Amino acid sequence: MKNDAMRRRAGGVNLSSIIFVHRAGGRAAGGGRAQVNSGSNGSDGAFNPATSVVINMADHPNGIYQYSSVNIQTNVTVTFTPNANNTPVVWLVQGTL
Repeated sequence: MKNDAMRRRAGGVNLSSIIFVHRAGGRAAGGGRAQVNSGSNGSDGAFNPATSVVINMADHPNGIYQYSSVNIQTNVTVTFTPNANNTPVVWLVQGTL
């Protein structure tokens, strides 16, 4: 029951399979944001949703997203629709997180 509820909240993706790659030495001075470079090429651009969003993973069959930066506002929910391979979600970020 608990796992089913978790899957529904994650838009069908098992929460334990969501992987966020974050390599940083600490927070940026004064800004509260960390500068990171996890090896992303930035091809998915900046991820900065203003409202809650459902990400359809169909166009990312390997589950890897290559963001230039990520900024998710308070009260914004990000959920996922699994791809055909049901791969884990991996976010690589090259800039501000």
